[in-house]
Amino acid sequence: MRYFFPYFYLFLFILPAQAVEITPNEVYIEIYKISQDINLLKQHFNIEKNAIQPETKVALYPRHVWQKTYQIMLKINMFREKNGLPSLSIISREPEEEMKPLVVYGQVIRIATEIDLLKRHFDIQTPPSLLPTFSNHTTMDNYDFLNHLSYEMDLLTGAPFNAQQVFAETIRVHDDISVILDALEVQDTTNPPLADPTATLEQTFQAVQVLLRELQRLQTHFNLDKLKLNDYVYSSKSINNNISETEVFSSLGIVLAELQPIKARLGLTYFITPAAQHYNDKQASDILRIIQWDIQRLKVIKF
Repeated sequence: MRYFFPYFYLFLFILPAQAVEITPNEVYIEIYKISQDINLLKQHFNIEKNAIQPETKVALYPRHVWQKTYQIMLKINMFREKNGLPSLSIISREPEEEMKPLVVYGQVIRIATEIDLLKRHFDIQTPPSLLPTFSNHTTMDNYDFLNHLSYEMDLLTGAPFNAQQVFAETIRVHDDISVILDALEVQDTTNPPLADPTATLEQTFQAVQVLLRELQRLQTHFNLDKLKLNDYVYSSKSINNNISETEVFSSLGIVLAELQPIKARLGLTYFITPAAQHYNDKQASDILRIIQWDIQRLKVIKF
């Protein structure tokens, strides 16, 4: 018995530590702090306008919030480049079937750190303030708040995403679909359609919604959580049919978020979505062509 207690305590030390639980409300608090720092940047650059973002129409999951953080990191890079600072390498993540708020929390903290470094670069002092009390905020609240900050970043960069950046995001979707087709041993007999030189961003945005519905067929087969798509991701009333590259990019982020649980279910844990590449001379017709092609490619999958 005299040897029992030392080994017992050693056993306690080697037990796996339980992961810290983070609530959506805690994530919201950190997003609020970022919003205050973005306001300080706007004041520094004499920007008085406030951004108005479209209303999100569907209920989303933490994986969609994470994709929104990726979008904001890209806009931080745009702001850095505008001010003569080097770009950052934006991280991606292994696919998983269910993402926890803790993962989103970590990414939000990364954004907060980068914004804080920008404040230091421009010698912006943070005045002391009392943090408001928040309660009962949800994953949807986090997405909407981050979406608002994404549009606020447009005011700092002076422009939304451009067609080259949207095309790069489209290729990331295309590459993930290629990995899924290979895992399912599906022979891709499709060919990319001819580019329509008259294609518009509105047509491209609508094509992304068709692509989402095609993905839902796979999610249903694999019994995965999926979005309840009654219409588009964004309310048509809130955008007044005025689709910019930012709305298309955001929709592609929703698509990427939906692809990750499918990859995880197929055991493609180590197939991380590749980083975006740089492209030149791309326009709506190039983006629409790839999206339409990917719709065809997904239709080849039969169960």
